[in-house]
Amino acid sequence: GKLVFRPERWTKVYLAWLENIRDWCISRQLWWGHQIPVWYDADGVPVASREDLAIGSKHPKTGKPIVRQDEDVLDTWASSWLWPFATLGWPDRTVDLDRFYPTQFLSTAQEIIYLWVARMIMAGYEFMDHLPPEKRCAFEVCNVHATVLDAKGRRMSKSLGNGIDPIEMIDKYGADAVRYSLVLLTKEGQDVKLSPDRFEQGYRFANKIWNATRFVLLSMKGPRTDGTSKSAARLEDRWILSRLAEVREAVTAKLEATQLNDAATLLYQFVWNDFCDWYVEIVKPRIQDANDPSGAAARGTLARVMADSLAMLHPFTPYVTEVLWKSLHETIGVDAPMLMNASWPDGAGIARDARAEAEMGVIQDLVKAVRQVRNLTTIGERKPLVATIAARRAEDRQVLTEHEATVRALAFLERYDVSERVARPANSATAVSGAIEAFVVLPGE
Repeated sequence: GKLVFRPERWTKVYLAWLENIRDWCISRQLWWGHQIPVWYDADGVPVASREDLAIGSKHPKTGKPIVRQDEDVLDTWASSWLWPFATLGWPDRTVDLDRFYPTQFLSTAQEIIYLWVARMIMAGYEFMDHLPPEKRCAFEVCNVHATVLDAKGRRMSKSLGNGIDPIEMIDKYGADAVRYSLVLLTKEGQDVKLSPDRFEQGYRFANKIWNATRFVLLSMKGPRTDGTSKSAARLEDRWILSRLAEVREAVTAKLEATQLNDAATLLYQFVWNDFCDWYVEIVKPRIQDANDPSGAAARGTLARVMADSLAMLHPFTPYVTEVLWKSLHETIGVDAPMLMNASWPDGAGIARDARAEAEMGVIQDLVKAVRQVRNLTTIGERKPLVATIAARRAEDRQVLTEHEATVRALAFLERYDVSERVARPANSATAVSGAIEAFVVLPGE
């Protein structure tokens, strides 16, 4: 129980091997490795020694001259099982050994649970005998990560010639894109089938982050608020800050639980969909209108969301976020000059706002419904249209009435009417999203 496996199912695999353990041969016929510390006299009588015995010296057992040391070397696992403490100065009781043993976290592949993980733990219990038994286990958590396979599900190998050179992928897509793509593709404990074109997702996302930050930096010409929920001026401000608060909590929890794919996916969806596709598009008119009194709140919110997003993305995309953080620091003076030295976002001043999320959800439902019609009928995405909306809930109708300007801008509608129930207009297409049903009048062509 001292060792926790993630995913938990690997515990059974580990214990099944320990409960059915077999002897194993520790010698290998190789030119490298730790030569077995056994010496022989001319009669072949062996003796093991912790100190090197010189050829020609007396054999400790027979008194005859020693003629050779065993030619074999110890299997790699017979030396690497000492890794957790041998690297810290053992067998001496060093400061490093006292401070860093036992460790907290090991991430490794499933095929060496037996070969290495189990043996490092055995060695800890055997050789760290100056510690109480409950403190001898080499690490607290063993994370079994996925194995990268080729597009056909085969292990990559030199003999098959199906390997993907990560250096070539980094040269083509960038280090951050390669790193983020792998995390997005790798769900907990599941092997991933990989082909070079799958790095496109991370490449596009890195560009999205870059362009979003560039927009934020160009928008900072003018007064801005502190970017907290209290200073939010409009529904969209309260909504994106509420989403930021939720994502910050969720990503923090996922990282602490080593669920890296879940954390990366949450950030991907938040930055690409919530922030770029919705919030940025809504606030553009406020930023561009120097006479809009809500512009300061928009700029403050943009700066806050961008800074916290870069900080949360930093473990996954360290290079692009560091460069962008530097520009953000020079423009708006975020806390630390370097992101790698900054604190993890603490969520100060932002809070969940269920009402804002519900109201924004209604707006999104209508916009999505109109977009569905455009996609199904091949109407241009920016061609002005007229719509009749059926919204059975009174609160939904109120939202669509209050935020008509926002809806029209996002959906490219000339006008729309909202009622509890409506008759389908002639020559119209319909789409449903959430609790909203939209009837879009089709143009003559």
